[in-house]
Amino acid sequence: MNSGKRQTGSRGLRLFFHRLRRQGVPYFGFWMAVIMILIGLAAPIITPYDPTQMVSNNTFQPPSFQHPFGTDDLGRDVLTRTIYGARISLSVATIALSIALILGVPLGLISGYFGRYVDAAIMRFADILLAFPDVLLALLIIVIIGRGATNVAIAIGIAWTPHYARLMRGSVLTVKEQEYVEAARAIGQTSPSILRRVILPNSIAPVVVMATMTISHGILAEAALSFLGLGTMPPDPSWGLMMNTGRLFLRSAPWIAIFPGIFCAITVLGLALFGDGLNDVMNPKLRREG
Repeated sequence: MNSGKRQTGSRGLRLFFHRLRRQGVPYFGFWMAVIMILIGLAAPIITPYDPTQMVSNNTFQPPSFQHPFGTDDLGRDVLTRTIYGARISLSVATIALSIALILGVPLGLISGYFGRYVDAAIMRFADILLAFPDVLLALLIIVIIGRGATNVAIAIGIAWTPHYARLMRGSVLTVKEQEYVEAARAIGQTSPSILRRVILPNSIAPVVVMATMTISHGILAEAALSFLGLGTMPPDPSWGLMMNTGRLFLRSAPWIAIFPGIFCAITVLGLALFGDGLNDVMNPKLRREG
């Protein structure tokens, strides 16, 4: 039984990557993002320097064999800080996405399935949050709970929650009218059981696609907030914080800002391309069978 499930899962995974590979550019974007994530995870192995260690007699060194990305105004290795910055940016985006999914998916499920007063109450609250742009809402939350990478993740996650709640609600409204849901009710399944076993598995695909695309937005949001001094706090490395520092030395030491910006752009582009391809793979209406 378990062996059959594993074979089915393995076959489904191979089919997924086959369809993704046929998309071309999104498949390339997937590997771009994977490589950047692996580089961030392997930071302690591939970097010989401490990302926060200051060396006063080694400031503003241009790119060289010893320091491929040069050093910053405090003598810290820019390559090391850029790689460690990937870990922080990806961690913040992942935590924010997890918060949005944990809060938004159940709210959307309940709202779409039960409707009436429950739906009205949840959606009106979501509308209030959606009245604010995501970054502005995150800023307001940070003002309340304070600065720091963890608080930025919480703020971004809360700002994303109404988007996931609305998307999940719309998907549930379509699924709950299907015959298999009526059949589940007819055989006496309870509402929690129907939600968990029938509706959730059949309505989660749009959320998965949006989650993949949202990760890139989270990286940009963290970088923007850190650039403004509201995200990751010094001396910890962050792409946005490094670009904020580097902008002061663009003429004399442009490498301080350029390399973190390139890493950030590559990661965001890869995730965005992958998310776009994933939409084609998981959406039957858009899937191109060959």
